[in-house]
Amino acid sequence: MKTKKFIKKISGILLAMAIVISSTIPILAAEPSIESAVDVVKGEVVFRNLENISEQSFTSMDDNGNEYTVSIEAVESPMALARTASRTWKISFTGVIINCSFYMVVSGNKCTSVYDRWIMTIGCTYSGASLTRSSTYGRLSFDATAIQGLAKTSCWLKGTVTGSNNDVKVSYQM
Repeated sequence: MKTKKFIKKISGILLAMAIVISSTIPILAAEPSIESAVDVVKGEVVFRNLENISEQSFTSMDDNGNEYTVSIEAVESPMALARTASRTWKISFTGVIINCSFYMVVSGNKCTSVYDRWIMTIGCTYSGASLTRSSTYGRLSFDATAIQGLAKTSCWLKGTVTGSNNDVKVSYQM
C-alpha cells in the first residue's frame, strides 16, 4: 500500500513539474526580433550591420508552407586578397527540397571572385549548374526537375554588392 501512495506522490510531483516547465518554454523560446534584416521582399533579403553581425539568416515559409532559410556568413578564405579591404561571404539557401551555397569575394565594393558551388536536392534532380559573376554580383543558377520530369523550374541564388562596407544583399528564386 505504501508503494502505491509513493508512486502516486512521485507521479503528481512529476506532472506538476511538467506543467510548470511546459508553461515557461514559450517564454524562453521566444525568438528575438529580426534586427539584421532591413528589407524582406519576396525573393530578396537585405541584411544590415554585417560589419558587426557577420553571420545572419532569415527564415520564412514558401507558397507551399515549407520553411526555408537564406543566410550570409563572413568567412576566412584563401581566395580572398591578403589586404583587409576584401571580405569573403558564404551565400546559402536551405529548404526542404533544395539546398545550395557558394562563396563570393568582395573587395572595394565589387565582386572579385566566386567559387565552390554546392547543390543538394531531395526528391528531384538538378542540371545546368553554373556559377557566374560580374563586378556587382555572384550568382549560382541551375534547373531543378521533379522525379519523372513532371515539373521543372529554374533556380538561382544571387549575392549583390550593396556599394558600401563590402556588404551583400541576397536574392533567390527556388
